[in-house]
Order: sequence, then structure tokens, then C-alpha cells
Amino acid sequence: MPTKETKDTLKDKVEGNELDLSLSNLSKVPVKEIAALTKVKRVDLSCNQLVTLPDSFCAQLSRLTHLDLSKNLLDALPENFGLLVMLQHLDLLGNRLTTLPVSLGDLRALRWLDVKENQLEPQLAKIVGDCLDDTQCKRCAQRVVEHMQSIQSILEKKRLKREEKERAKEAAREAERKEVEAKERELRKRQKMADKERRRKEYQEAQEAKKRAELAEGLQENEEQDHAHSNGDASRTYKDGKTSGGSPCFMMFISLMVLLLAVAVATNFFCDSNPASPACTAVHKAWHQAREEVERRLQ
Repeated sequence: MPTKETKDTLKDKVEGNELDLSLSNLSKVPVKEIAALTKVKRVDLSCNQLVTLPDSFCAQLSRLTHLDLSKNLLDALPENFGLLVMLQHLDLLGNRLTTLPVSLGDLRALRWLDVKENQLEPQLAKIVGDCLDDTQCKRCAQRVVEHMQSIQSILEKKRLKREEKERAKEAAREAERKEVEAKERELRKRQKMADKERRRKEYQEAQEAKKRAELAEGLQENEEQDHAHSNGDASRTYKDGKTSGGSPCFMMFISLMVLLLAVAVATNFFCDSNPASPACTAVHKAWHQAREEVERRLQ
């Protein structure tokens, strides 16, 4: 049955800066408990039943300089294995690995690596080479780090190329968007100009209609005034004619009145002297007839 380790039990397995958990029948790495042992920089997990390593292993144990994972059942290492940036010595002998994480290219401090007795892909196995002595294990570490760095470089170029394509696409989309916006602005501008021109024409038509109405009204007023003037002239002509036509009558009336006055004075003087004279009676009768005729004409 797998052993469950605690911080206290781990302390008994620490010697100096090294923690020895080999042959502990572990199926899971006690990452949290190991991380609590801040002085530990070397960890031996060989000869256990480890199938995988959690991502927290690399994140929390980045201070490790030596790591022995030989004789386990590992079929892969975490992709973030490169977080163990201080790692100098790595033993992966006798696992089930077929490939190695590209992040090993970040292990610039790695000086020793053993990946014998794994199931590495042929091309990777050829690059890794043998690790039969210390010199070969050092070369193995160097070759693996350089190989992974070259892959990282290729991947970085691909990433940059993808980003460049994305930027180009984004730039094209932005250019297209700006072009559409420019067209929309131009369309709105033309629409505004068309609306303005329409309003201007409507205004001009309204002004012209107003002028025509005012002109028509003026003409009507002029006609009414001309008609009124014509009627006034006719009236004045009639009055003038009447006045000028009546002027001789008036003169005749004055003359007649003077004559009658003279006759009346003379008759009155004569009749006062001869009241019984028949002539006085005839004069008085003629006087009354003349006066009636004058009154009739005046009416």
C-alpha cells in the first residue's frame, strides 16, 4: 500500500540539503510537504510508483538543483518542467518516457542528464545519445538542452509568424473597417448635402411663392386702388361738372335777384305813392311768380 508522507516524517529523511524518498512506495509526490522543507535542494524519488508529476511540482520546487526520478513509471513530464531553472542534475533512467518537454530548453543550468532505458522516439534517442559515464551524461544534458532550445526557437518563429499573420489580418480587418467607416461617413456627408440642398430649394421655393403671393396681393391692391381712383375721378368729374354746370344758373340767379330787387324797390316806391293802381297789382303778381320760379330752380 502506498505510503503517505507528512512533514514530520519527511524531516527524518532529510540529511543536509538532501531529501531521500527512494524506495518509499510513493504513487504521488508530497509536493506541499517537500516545499515546506525550504533547505532541501536535492530530492531522491527513485524506485517508487510514480506515474505522473503534478504541475505544482515544478512550480513549488523551483529551487531544486538535483532530482532523481529513476526507476518509476513516468510516461511523461509536465510541460512546465522548465520552471526548475536551477536544476543541474536530472536522472530519468528506467521510466516509460517517449518524449521530453520542450521546456527543458529553459534548463540552462543543467549539466548532467540520464534518460537510458526509456522508450524515446528514435530521432530523439539519437540526439540524446548514451549516458554510460559522467562525460557522456554531461554531453547528453548539453545536447538535449540545445535541441529543445532549437525547437523553442522554431516554435517561437512560428508563434511570431502566426502573430504577424494575425496582426496582418487584424490590420486588414481594421483597414476594411476604416474603409467601411469612411464610406459611411462619405454617404452621411452626401446625405447631409442632399438634405441641405433639398432644404435650400424648399426655402427658395417658399420665398418665391411668398414673393408671388405678395406680388399678386400688390397687384390686387393696385387694381383696387386704380378702381377706387377711377370711381373717385368719375365722382370728381361729376361734381366738377355739376359745379361748373351750375355756375351760370347761379349767375343768372344773382342777376335775377338783383333785377327783382331793383324792380321791387321801384314798385314798392311806386305802389306806396299809388296803392290803388292796377299796375301795382300786376307787379305784385309777377313778383310772386318770379319768386316761385327761382325756388323751383333751386330745388
